[in-house]
Formats: sequence, C-alpha cells, structure tokens
Amino acid sequence: MNRLELAGETVRAALEALVAAAPDWLPGVIDPSGAERYGGRIDSWQLPACQRKRAALAVQYGRDGYRLLDAVAAASAPE
Repeated sequence: MNRLELAGETVRAALEALVAAAPDWLPGVIDPSGAERYGGRIDSWQLPACQRKRAALAVQYGRDGYRLLDAVAAASAPE
C-alpha cells in the first residue's frame, strides 16, 4: 500500500470499529459520501491516476479523520 491508501484505510478501519461500538451515533458524524469512500477496503478500488485528484482525495481523508477525532473527543460522544 502507498501512503494515500494507508491514510484512507486508517480512517475506514476507525469508522468500522465505531460502527461496531456505537452504530446509532456514527451516521451523524460522517457525511453520506463517506459511505462511498469507506464502504470497502481502500486497496479494493483504483485510486485516481491524476495527481490533482489524488491530492484532493488525501485532503478529504484528512478532513474526515479530523472530523472523526473531534466527534470522538466531544462531550456528546458515547463512552
């Protein structure tokens, strides 16, 4: 796996663990397009060939990861 795949797989694995632990809480945290990005293992689909699109995907992984970290640290997060 390359760094982009690892970044996406890290977010996907965290989401998968949270779905198992608190399935009712997670839909309010990640937007619906997250299901498309993280529905299957990152290495199971072809990454964009265009460098600009790969960079945009890396930014999206980062945004999703930080949004997830903020939500988990929030007082309203399940224990």
